[in-house]
Amino acid sequence: MTTPIFRLPPEIVDHIFSFLHLSTASPSPGKRDRFGWLSYAHVCHRWREIALNQPRFWNFIDFNTLTLAGATEILVRSKEAPLYLVVDFCPSDSDDDDHWNPERVDAVYNQLVAHASRIHTLNISSFDLSPLSLSRTLARLTSPAPVLESLSLCAMNKWFIKKQRIPPTLFDSTAPRLIHLELDNCYISWSAPLLKGLRHLKLLYHDDTERPDLQSWRDAMCELSRLESLVLHAATPIAPQVITSIPEPMQVVTLPCLTRLYLSDSANCCALVLAHLVLPTLTSLRVDVMSTSAWGKDLRILLPHFARNAHGPQDTMPLQSMVISACPTRTDILLWTIPDADMEYHDNGSFTQASLSSRAAFTAFYPLWDLESSTAVCHTVLSALPMGSLSTLTVLDYMEPPKAFWRTNEPRWPLLKRVRLGCGSLLFFTSAAMEELPNEDTFLPSLTTLIITGGPLNELNAVMLLYISTKQRIPIQTLDLSECGVEERTMRFLSDMVTDIREPVQTCRLQKLVWPATLIGWHPEYFADWSDEEDEDETDSDWENVYGEGDHGEGGFVVRELDMDW
Repeated sequence: MTTPIFRLPPEIVDHIFSFLHLSTASPSPGKRDRFGWLSYAHVCHRWREIALNQPRFWNFIDFNTLTLAGATEILVRSKEAPLYLVVDFCPSDSDDDDHWNPERVDAVYNQLVAHASRIHTLNISSFDLSPLSLSRTLARLTSPAPVLESLSLCAMNKWFIKKQRIPPTLFDSTAPRLIHLELDNCYISWSAPLLKGLRHLKLLYHDDTERPDLQSWRDAMCELSRLESLVLHAATPIAPQVITSIPEPMQVVTLPCLTRLYLSDSANCCALVLAHLVLPTLTSLRVDVMSTSAWGKDLRILLPHFARNAHGPQDTMPLQSMVISACPTRTDILLWTIPDADMEYHDNGSFTQASLSSRAAFTAFYPLWDLESSTAVCHTVLSALPMGSLSTLTVLDYMEPPKAFWRTNEPRWPLLKRVRLGCGSLLFFTSAAMEELPNEDTFLPSLTTLIITGGPLNELNAVMLLYISTKQRIPIQTLDLSECGVEERTMRFLSDMVTDIREPVQTCRLQKLVWPATLIGWHPEYFADWSDEEDEDETDSDWENVYGEGDHGEGGFVVRELDMDW
């Protein structure tokens, strides 16, 4: 027997509405339309009454998109439900000149203060030119926040000259349920009670004036034993600019729950942090380094600590998949513990998304590097990592590593089964494969699949591929050109090359070259006081050629004798 829907008890309809409330998608990617479900409340009078009387349907308030009357009405309908509040005082082109007038500002002040005990999530952004300063808002929030779980504060201004300090009176230092804290250009004392018990902490700072000393930072870390994710930009103890090593720490901090760590800082500061942390459950590490050396010499102190945390005893699988991208001024490396994960990386613009699933990501940047310098830096980073189980590799067009790069790293990749190359990288790859190996060894003996992307694939590359295949320099079984543009006359060189050839299915699509998204854009003034005076005193003999014969030294970055067979 069926029951008409209008005979369902109100609590059942209420439960159905809760699913609509949680699943309704927003027109903006990544955001929910909190009121999209209202269309269902227009079906009939009964449904409307049920919707209007459910407090949890009305607990999200964005003071930028609602009128004062609308926000007041929603607060009334929310009754005693926990509140999710968004306040964005940043002016936009769509804002009226009078949008943040004194009356509206005071009304928002009053609402935040009056309902502080019910706030579950609070996101506030302020701009230094707005009529409301963030400091005035925080100064008024002095009563405890017993249900607050997430707090995000952003003090935006053009050059980040003005900074916001979190007052010790904020929420009377009483927010016992706070587990998620994000601060952008808002500085908090490392001894603040609000930091204790956090599970997710993100601090984006913009200068060195608020750096803690090492002991204060370690003491704060000891209070953060429940942390699951940690994101820091320029929010670590400051390390000397010129150091040769980090002494064995007298005191280390173990973060037993931390699974994700993202550091963005100088190489020395990142090394200092990693040297003092023990991370037994870490599963995702990303390090963005702004180098201060024209040859990347400051990276040497960081690499052992990065390698130690990029893969450890907690990993059940070895590093098996990698993306390498080296272009002028920067080097990017992505690593996974599962094969073929590098296939989600299509161009430099997809770096950020791909890094979310990676086991480790390393980025080094210096504005005066050239392609030779960044390639040499890339090689030395790889030398510090365990690469013996590498199974799949992607190198796209904008790297174009010299053949010496392939010859140097090839012995470390005995299990490499699949390589994905941009057409611009193919010439150097095949040149390396064509050279004779000692004892008649095979170049990349496990390689069976070669994927070519971008294009167009020209006759020269096709002939070289044919040569290394027929001469058994590489045991290629599958040649995948489905992502590649190929000149029509070139296909005749490839038709008899391998048993499995996958022909192009689309027109040639050149790879994009864009910068991977960073936590904070590096300000030009960051480079103003940099100098490589320590480099000028050293002769070329002080550095071994990383691709040359003999001992490479420990992490030396040298490119003067690279076999750049362009």
